[in-house]
Amino acid sequence: MQPSVVFGKPFIIADKVIPAGKYAIFTIPGKSEWTVIINSKWQQHLATEYDEKEDVVRLKVKPQQRAATERLQYYI
Repeated sequence: MQPSVVFGKPFIIADKVIPAGKYAIFTIPGKSEWTVIINSKWQQHLATEYDEKEDVVRLKVKPQQRAATERLQYYI
């Protein structure tokens, strides 16, 4: 299953109102910035079912180095 996030109420991200609900999260890593994608189809099997038309928002973010962890973690 693709990582997902649940928002209990509407929120604003990148000047866009996102309705409350469950969403898939995708990332496209780069050296100096990553693209973070919030996609409306939360129940999909990794990127094989991904469809850009279902993106709710795409963000460019700067990665920050953190202490090593045994699992991938996203800090929002």
